Amino acid sequence: MMGIYAIENIVTGECYVGQSKNIMSRFQQHLSMLAKGEHHSLKLQKAYNTMGVNNFTLKILELCEENLLDSKEQEWINKLDSVKNGYNMKVQDENRNRLLNSRVSDILYKQFKDYCNELGLSVSEAINIIVDRELEESRRNIDLLQSIKETLTIGNSFVLEETREINRTIRINTAPQPDTSEIIEKAIEYFSQNNEYPSIRKLAEIAGCARYKAEKALKLITKA
Repeated sequence: MMGIYAIENIVTGECYVGQSKNIMSRFQQHLSMLAKGEHHSLKLQKAYNTMGVNNFTLKILELCEENLLDSKEQEWINKLDSVKNGYNMKVQDENRNRLLNSRVSDILYKQFKDYCNELGLSVSEAINIIVDRELEESRRNIDLLQSIKETLTIGNSFVLEETREINRTIRINTAPQPDTSEIIEKAIEYFSQNNEYPSIRKLAEIAGCARYKAEKALKLITKA
């Protein structure tokens, strides 16, 4: 059963909107991730931890063909306002996926798509999960740095220097970062010109991103 679904909180009415080529199988994957505390939507995970599995239900919003999954998913995210008043972490960016599909070589894209199929995910859904995870990891790192900063007692030059270093790190982590798909495009472009992928440092430089994001983009390409 292919189409758009919602995982709804039967108490609050809040929901998570998703797409899948096999809705029932994907729902079971959601439940498994939630039970392990590993769901990519931190908002849904928090609600699940607080209220338990019995307060959530699956709703089939619309059945559609594969080529309509992205557009239909976005329609329902907008209709249910599930980013601001639900459990979706961000708005689906259709242009990002179209750009990725057009730039990545046919072979690499096919390999990535085949890998997604093995996991029971669409390409756009897999990219969304990766980006959501990166956003949350970045937020946790920033929160940790800010917590460390607050515990420091400013009284000597060593502490002052440590505080300055933390501030510099926070500025780096909070600077606007390119999407994972954009970083992948830079890596593919470099490969087409040099017949090899750039180093993590080089990719971070040419993509204008943090090194950990460059590293993850390279891992995604080589894994595919």
